[in-house]
Amino acid sequence: MSDQDLRVEMTRVKEVTPMEGMDRIELAWLFQKSPKGEPVIVSKNKFAKGELLAYIPPDHVVPDVSEFSFLERKPEAALLEGSTHVRRKNRRVKPMKLRGYISHGLTLSLDEVAEVARKTSGEKVKHVEGSQIGEALGITRYEPKQQRGQSMAGSPVAQFDFAPCGVEVPKYDLTGIRKLGDIFGWEGQKSEQELVIPEKLHGTNGRYMVRAKRGLFKRLRWVLRVLTGRAQPQFEDAFYRLYVSSRGVWRDPKGGSLWAEVAEKKRLFTALKRMPGIAFYGEIIGQRAQGEQFKYGLPADVVDFRLFDGYNPDTRAWLGWDEVEDAAAKFGLRTAPVFAWGKLRFEDFEGMEEGDSLLSSNTMREGFVVRTLVASYTPRGGRAIMKWKSEKFLQKHG
Repeated sequence: MSDQDLRVEMTRVKEVTPMEGMDRIELAWLFQKSPKGEPVIVSKNKFAKGELLAYIPPDHVVPDVSEFSFLERKPEAALLEGSTHVRRKNRRVKPMKLRGYISHGLTLSLDEVAEVARKTSGEKVKHVEGSQIGEALGITRYEPKQQRGQSMAGSPVAQFDFAPCGVEVPKYDLTGIRKLGDIFGWEGQKSEQELVIPEKLHGTNGRYMVRAKRGLFKRLRWVLRVLTGRAQPQFEDAFYRLYVSSRGVWRDPKGGSLWAEVAEKKRLFTALKRMPGIAFYGEIIGQRAQGEQFKYGLPADVVDFRLFDGYNPDTRAWLGWDEVEDAAAKFGLRTAPVFAWGKLRFEDFEGMEEGDSLLSSNTMREGFVVRTLVASYTPRGGRAIMKWKSEKFLQKHG
């Protein structure tokens, strides 16, 4: 795993504010404060405004070193004499709530950064704002456990995310509003561009792509499979092949994983063959994806697939939302449900992240995504898209 997979970086404290009734801790606010900042609970007087520090967001796993021993909730059950061992289940960084205050992630001082790096990688970390330092600190991304014995067959992604056919395809990862702030020009006015606000569904991410086979040998091999009865027409034919992936692992379609099951049931090879070369992203939802609390109104043994994005590896361009909807209609699929669209003000959807899912009144809303109708980028080169998670979801599910 490389720092491209991580979001651990050096940043500066924007502001420090007290916590009512707390004498030993306070809130350090990181990144932009408009419309929200990223609050992290820290020790009193540990950081000053403008001070450089390392920020570790939720859903990262820290190494087993003494600097993180405070995460061990029951030290008497886990610590050996003279040891600072922290069990892996306690090393996942999660949002937390303390007397009404929310904390998103962890911070390290520069001295702590140097010590953790010395213990894990032996590297010296440069004190440069914006630098990604997760790999040097031995930090990894959290990956949820597979449900109901799903197959883990597949090739782990290396530094660059290449599909088995050799085409580079990005993994799907969005930055939150607390870090990005106002990237749409909506502060006090309507956004400069047409926006779309689809619901962020809580399931399992999947990537699917059909590519043309190159070379006579690959086509002849398909003919041989047909003749020997080993052909699987639900995943390939003589000219095209379906590539299946979870968020970070390209999988053998024949491996019996949940992702392959969805591909077969939704006839994704036949569907995506109509737009070969495009990588499509969607959310697999249902009890088998994220448990009974996130069934989205589906029977216990049923999963659904909702399309939400697409990427062209050949042109290195993302699809616009209208192109995603057109593709879904062409494939006989549905997209993630949409709350609103148009030139919107921040006030038009502030608070919309809370409540029930648009798909089911019995399922908590995870939040929503804000994106431009036409794929576009910020002046600094980032994609104009971000996620906005519900505070209630973060407190309960991390």
